[in-house]
Amino acid sequence: MNDIKTSLNSSPFSDSAESPSPSRKQFPPGLTLLELGAVLLVGGGFLLSGTKTQNPLLILMSIISAWVLINFFLRARGSSWREFGLGRPPNWWATVGLALAGTVALHLVVSFIFKPWVTAWLGSEPDISRFDPVRGNLPAFLFSLAVVWTTAAFGEEMIFRGFFLNRLAQLGRQRVFSWIIALLFSSVIFGLGHAYQGVAGVVLTALAGLFFGLIYLACRHNLWVPILVHGLYDTTAFLILFLNLDH
Repeated sequence: MNDIKTSLNSSPFSDSAESPSPSRKQFPPGLTLLELGAVLLVGGGFLLSGTKTQNPLLILMSIISAWVLINFFLRARGSSWREFGLGRPPNWWATVGLALAGTVALHLVVSFIFKPWVTAWLGSEPDISRFDPVRGNLPAFLFSLAVVWTTAAFGEEMIFRGFFLNRLAQLGRQRVFSWIIALLFSSVIFGLGHAYQGVAGVVLTALAGLFFGLIYLACRHNLWVPILVHGLYDTTAFLILFLNLDH
């Protein structure tokens, strides 16, 4: 319990005990811009093509290509994913406890604040019709869970909260203002990555990305927390679809 309190009471812009701060390594801004541009260009290109053609394989390739590029750049820097907080957390029990609390909080915020506001503002709800095959279909449900925990939970969090959030903040020398701008910008990119859900889906997902980013910062850059929250939230969302509890 004390570990959870320590995590919550720490500065949201400080680093986790296990992951080295990106600020401890100074690299020219041009390199950071190159990394960001390459990931946006390649990953975004696959994503736009996949969204336009409704090809899920291309959408998957956007995550894979971005991950491969980021991994390449990390190795070129002599670094690893630990830089973004994917190392061993100080306490697994605290990490899991924070993730469970975050998942419950996200469900409440989405159900009672985000979704009603987006629906009232845009007059429409996110288009999740592409997930209809999951309803009452056990194989499709289990396959979706596999995608959730690989592509969404790990893939998206490593890319958006790990890479984009940190590298964007580095451009502003990791000042508080630069973290705020990085949080907003990375959340917008995250939302645009879900354009297949319509405008309402983009806005709602961007707000969820903002939530994930705040959790990441509040937990001192422990990337495991947003990964687990993302995976648990999507798991329960697909379970609701599978059981047709949303009708």
